[in-house]
Amino acid sequence: MKHEGHLSDMRSNAVCNATLHKHGIWRSLQGYVRDSAFDPRRWVAPGQISLRPFPCNCGIETAFVPTNGRYISDDPSFVVGKPCDRAHRWMCSKAISDCVEALVGAYYVGGGIVAALWVMKWFGIEIKCDRKLVQEVKLNASYICYLPKISVIEELEAKLKYNFSVKGLLLEAITHPSLQELGVDYCYQRLEFLGDSVLDLLITRYLYVTHTDVDPGELTDLRSALVSNENFAEVVLRNNIHSHLQHGSGILLEQITEYVRSNLECQGKVNKFLQHATCKVPKVLGDIMESIAGAIFVDTDFNVDVVWKIVEPLLSPMITPDNLALPPYRELLELCSHLGYFINSKCSSKGEEVSIEMSVQLRDELLIAQGQDRNKKSAKAKAAARILADLKEKRPFNETMSF
Repeated sequence: MKHEGHLSDMRSNAVCNATLHKHGIWRSLQGYVRDSAFDPRRWVAPGQISLRPFPCNCGIETAFVPTNGRYISDDPSFVVGKPCDRAHRWMCSKAISDCVEALVGAYYVGGGIVAALWVMKWFGIEIKCDRKLVQEVKLNASYICYLPKISVIEELEAKLKYNFSVKGLLLEAITHPSLQELGVDYCYQRLEFLGDSVLDLLITRYLYVTHTDVDPGELTDLRSALVSNENFAEVVLRNNIHSHLQHGSGILLEQITEYVRSNLECQGKVNKFLQHATCKVPKVLGDIMESIAGAIFVDTDFNVDVVWKIVEPLLSPMITPDNLALPPYRELLELCSHLGYFINSKCSSKGEEVSIEMSVQLRDELLIAQGQDRNKKSAKAKAAARILADLKEKRPFNETMSF
């Protein structure tokens, strides 16, 4: 049985740009993509001689370009979006993969899940949903003896306002790998993998429907914030779901206790950047939000509408464009770019801990901050958060500029 890591790798490979590009080429999608605006100065009627010739150097003698690796190139002499005299037109491979995603999205908006699955199959993306397999998963979960944990399950069901038909699914969703009473492989990770995608779909749909006047870039930022592990951890803490986590790790208990304490302290801080730098989020808290969503999805026979009805109240209040906070390093990059400051950073490691020293030279002062964590991304975020906190105090920018 494949665990969450293997499943995530398989999913990433299936939906990466390179794979989607191949599916789009297989259906000759490149012939329908309009990747540049119509230029009437370059338009030539049939039989008319071009007054602005653009000689062909594509190395293709025919009007039709074969779809093989020979005609995929990084040569800068080929101009993207500008056709030559033979009407050959080069485009970025990502434009094709983006169009595959857009077509799947269009079919989903117009016809729901069934239509989206149909067009995916048309592209050659084989998605099989065997109802027998769903029932088999539920049957296997029903064999789990949940009676010793019945009080925990009933309390959590009351918070979720949903009663599971298969109680074993909920028990699996809140069982950490450190607790091996019911077997080495019995934990929330597979349901977490499923719930991750379910919540991603539901939150994406919610944002698309409710924020019709928001540009795609900001929609992406909103979705990233809503589906982040930090946000899900906040949801779990806010609804006191973490108290039902079944685990056997003293270290994990200390991490959760410390996070709860830090979160209470952070709530009283006005400076959100300092809050980000000081509150460390145990990944398990966000994971169980995803695994519970996955458990509900299976228990309802893959009914996404029922899942949304249950998780939407838990996620509320939602992050909106008005209170959206960008990741600290992204925020720092945009602010320094606006002000004309440069960011310097040095990375070092000692054992399992990564340390980032970051500095920003102001007009009359050098700001320096450090961030430490188990990975470079988190360490960089902490250092950036501290720099931003200092910048907020120094105010070397226009007061009207928002963070």
